[in-house]
Amino acid sequence: MAFAYTNSKGTTYYLHGREVALNNDHQRTIYFFAKDAREGALDQVPEGWQVMEGRNALPVLSKENGKNGDRKSPKSGRSSKHGNNGNTTRGSGAGGRGGGTGSSERSRDNKS
Repeated sequence: MAFAYTNSKGTTYYLHGREVALNNDHQRTIYFFAKDAREGALDQVPEGWQVMEGRNALPVLSKENGKNGDRKSPKSGRSSKHGNNGNTTRGSGAGGRGGGTGSSERSRDNKS
């Protein structure tokens, strides 16, 4: 019997696993949910993994807390190795195409 998860909207999804070959000839197991049970359906959640529901109510398989050591999840913010040291300001806010606060226009208007 395949592992079934019913989300907050009442839709049932079934957990599947598949071995895939990576470009470096290594094998990796990928996990995914589908609305129907097909070939590769799993009977239980793999050890060290947990089912979480994304904001759009789709189930996803996620590593359990503590299994990654001290690594932060990608959604928890950037670490200092990216060079921003906690500062998330990125300039004018318009992708560097002007916009911003308009301070340069004000300084031109005030010149006499």
